[in-house]
Amino acid sequence: DSITSIGYSAFESCKGLTEVTLPAKLQTIGHSAFKTCVKLVSATFPDTVTKMGGSMFVDCFALEKVKMSSGIKELPSYIFQDCRALTSVTLGEGLETIGDHCFYRCYDLPEITIPSTVKSIGEYAFYMCGKLQTVRLSEGIEEIGPRAFKECKLLADISFPGTLKTIGEYAFDE
Repeated sequence: DSITSIGYSAFESCKGLTEVTLPAKLQTIGHSAFKTCVKLVSATFPDTVTKMGGSMFVDCFALEKVKMSSGIKELPSYIFQDCRALTSVTLGEGLETIGDHCFYRCYDLPEITIPSTVKSIGEYAFYMCGKLQTVRLSEGIEEIGPRAFKECKLLADISFPGTLKTIGEYAFDE
C-alpha cells in the first residue's frame, strides 16, 4: 500500500492481467500504463489518484467496467481508445475536461453521465461509440468539441443544459 506512482507503460501488454485493484495511496499513473492488456476486464481508481497519462487503456479489448477517481480533473487523450467491450463508466465529480479521443471506438458503451463539474468534451471524444444511446449532460458543461459524438448512430437521448455555449463542427454527424 506504499505505491504512489505507476510509471510509463508499466504493465503494457500484460496479456494475462484481468483485474486491477490500485493501491489506496496511488497518486499518478503514467502514459500507456495498461495499454494492450487484452484480458483486463475492470479497473477502479482510488480517490487519491489525481493525474493519469494518455493512452492508458488503449486496446484493452475486454475492459468492461471503469470507476474513476473523484480526484481526476482531466481525462487525457486516448485513455480508453478501442476499449470495445466497455459498458460501464463512472466518472468522478471533480472531473473538468474529457480530452480528445477519450472513448474513441468504445463500441459497446450504451450510456454516459457527464458530471456537473465537466466544462468541456474534446474532439472525437465519443467517436464511433456505436451503441451509445443516452448522454446525460449536466449544468456546467460549456463546450462540446468537433466530432465529439460523430458516428454515434444510435444516440437518441441527449438534452443540452443552459450552460452550453459551443457545439463544435460535425459534433453529432452520422
